[in-house]
Amino acid sequence: MSTLAARASNGGKVGRRGQLGRLTATIVVALLYVLILETILEAWVLAILPGVGAAGDGAAAALRLSRNGLYIVLAFVSVIHVVARHRWRSFLTPADGIFAALVVVLVVAGVVGGSSPSLTLQGVYVYLRAAIVLYAVRAVAPDRTRVRPLLWAAGALLILNVGLAILQAVLGPVAYTGIGYSDLTWASQHRSQGFQSHPNHLGHLLALALVGLSAWFASTPAFPRRWWGLFALFATGLVLTQSRESLLGLGVGIAIITLLRWGALRRMVFAVGLVTALTLVTWTIQPGNWANLAGRVQGVATAVDIPSGSESAHPCDPATTACTSTGKPKREIRVLYLQQGLGLLAARPFLGYGVGQFGGGVASDNNPEWYKNPKFGPGGFNMNGFNARQVDSFWLHLVVETGIAGMAAYLTWLASLGWPLVSPARRRFSPDDEAGSADFDRATAIWGCATIGLLLVVGGFSPAPEDAVFAPLAMGVIGLAWALRRTDRETIG
Repeated sequence: MSTLAARASNGGKVGRRGQLGRLTATIVVALLYVLILETILEAWVLAILPGVGAAGDGAAAALRLSRNGLYIVLAFVSVIHVVARHRWRSFLTPADGIFAALVVVLVVAGVVGGSSPSLTLQGVYVYLRAAIVLYAVRAVAPDRTRVRPLLWAAGALLILNVGLAILQAVLGPVAYTGIGYSDLTWASQHRSQGFQSHPNHLGHLLALALVGLSAWFASTPAFPRRWWGLFALFATGLVLTQSRESLLGLGVGIAIITLLRWGALRRMVFAVGLVTALTLVTWTIQPGNWANLAGRVQGVATAVDIPSGSESAHPCDPATTACTSTGKPKREIRVLYLQQGLGLLAARPFLGYGVGQFGGGVASDNNPEWYKNPKFGPGGFNMNGFNARQVDSFWLHLVVETGIAGMAAYLTWLASLGWPLVSPARRRFSPDDEAGSADFDRATAIWGCATIGLLLVVGGFSPAPEDAVFAPLAMGVIGLAWALRRTDRETIG
């Protein structure tokens, strides 16, 4: 009798755990839907909220607080789900150990660099908050029936963004002000931004979607040709943003897909050709694109010839080079920042200057004049008259704050996320595969690998790997690839 009672008691506990696991899985998936909606539409919501200045700042702070609260709740419920399902052993992979080591390195860099405990905590959180999405997706390991509606929802939001981007290209300023944006900087440059606050943000999202479609094209023997229409629509939106870093990241992503699925070479060549043709046509029709590109290339060359700090020895001659309004040579700002950043790194190469102190959103929020800190030089860090108060390169920001140790730990973590996806991405087509399911699993593995390549590229030109728009969606893709990966060894030779 006691044995029967024990079994009944144990069965009741298992049943309660199962109910709790189902409940927490449902909550996590619902939170992921909300996060996608919030991520893609946050900038526009801020633009249409009433009030400017203090009122607008208060609304922005409230929205940021709600977003951070969403991340915290997502992490909390994911942990409960893992405990309820007894799945903690699946989080003891090498990638998880490297992630833990990365957290330790970032914290140590903050301590050694003189960051306060609160600043270190804030900096580490912003660096790695997107990983909460990765772990949440891995925790619930959603099946295809739950994933597909999520992808359709995200796709529908992107289609709305592309539709608006096209209207902005055709109608001009009225298509920006009509949805609540009063700053017409991007309209004057003929750069479509959709509902995003910056054209590059829309470019990053569309590049991520295009990499996903390319992964799907490479993962299945056949697919309806109408999907090329969606690819062309997203590519059109990407081109209209004039986000060159997104185009470059897309090219790297497609190159990775080609290496993983060499048999899909013709499809990938067609994809690249389609994007190239749309770029050439659009940039030729729109005024100023080629002149702007030529000016940026010239600015890079000038910055190499006249490095940061040597302006006084090279007075600007309008007859030979472009000049700024202050009479200095016009140079590419990212190159100037890189030159200064490498000089700072040479002085503190191993653990850098401390988390939350240089160039990122955390540094700017805590000290809007962070660049005047004498630890960055006698006159601080020279912003060279640039209006923005952040350094537009995640990798430069990371390596200056955390040194070579932080950079190496972060890159090792990304590699540890990508390597287990290579074999599933290269898995052979098999007649024994369940119709559609193996293609979907292959596609997500390929998408995950290519997303890491895209992240590496755009991180060189923007803070995308830690921002609130691109980073959570990219990490969600990688988490999905981990959740659906197949581990059998049959690969393409």
